[in-house]
Amino acid sequence: MILSDETIVAFLDSHGWEHCTEYGEPGYGSITGGERIVLGSYWCRCGNSPHAGSDDYWGKVVEPSALHDFAAHHPRFFAQLESQGVQFEWHDEWEIVDGKAYRTSGDSYDWQPSIIMSDFDEWLTPDTPLGVWIDTYCGNNPNRCLPSRLHRGGDLEAIGFVRHNGQFEAGWHPGQTDNPREIHAAIRAEHPEDTIVFVLDETSQFYSKFSAYHRSPDWEADTSGD
Repeated sequence: MILSDETIVAFLDSHGWEHCTEYGEPGYGSITGGERIVLGSYWCRCGNSPHAGSDDYWGKVVEPSALHDFAAHHPRFFAQLESQGVQFEWHDEWEIVDGKAYRTSGDSYDWQPSIIMSDFDEWLTPDTPLGVWIDTYCGNNPNRCLPSRLHRGGDLEAIGFVRHNGQFEAGWHPGQTDNPREIHAAIRAEHPEDTIVFVLDETSQFYSKFSAYHRSPDWEADTSGD
């Protein structure tokens, strides 16, 4: 039996689960044909575990109060939802912004966020203009950087930024001791009025690579006639 979109939405809403029809997170496939991405908590401790009386992984008898997956109460219904393309994600690892689902918790060592909260309590996303990222989040702040999965050095250079002394590294390996605060101070000493932005070029388990850029406040005036 094919479930109607109205039935699916009513079921999701009855549990208070957020849902949308599009991934914004890079690397995730498109959702087409009315399927849903659902954010929820699917653990249940109702005191009526469907697995009660059976043996668990360690050979112990499962108690009625044992924690279990909510889908265990309705296995056929959940199987049908998944067969129709409903994707179940965990609410504490994802966020829905402007109708798109984004990860907020990493799933690998090289993961970088695609959305970040600005200083004005607004989500910055891949659809947010680069200038807004700079003005409301990472400009002139050595503790913050642009995720390179969204904006790379070339994007900054296209709007007048100049790269400072190549690429830097910080990590556990010998020589990976570059400090963004020290780099920021050095740029500021040489260019006291410039806007400074860091870009997180690469992340891994034991190190990160980053670059620093700066732009003169006169850049717009200098290039307005080009």
